[in-house]
Amino acid sequence: MMMAFIDAHREDLGIEPICRELAIAPSSYHEHAVRLADPARRPARARRDDELKDEIKRVYDASSKLYGRAKSGIRCAVKALRWPNAPWNA
Repeated sequence: MMMAFIDAHREDLGIEPICRELAIAPSSYHEHAVRLADPARRPARARRDDELKDEIKRVYDASSKLYGRAKSGIRCAVKALRWPNAPWNA
């Protein structure tokens, strides 16, 4: 959000004055711009999250768009019945 604001106003106000008012380092803005231009420079976690988005959407759609306890609670109950001495049943 802040980066989009800087992009919209950098020609009129300049990057450094905007960053000063927003209390962010100009280097943060510049690194963000580089990462947008070259996705390989994004953090490994962000790249992995992007890879997982399609899989998460597929599982969510396949589960009648349920998530969290509503769906996983059933699975946990089944595991508890199969392995009553398992650590997660303590």
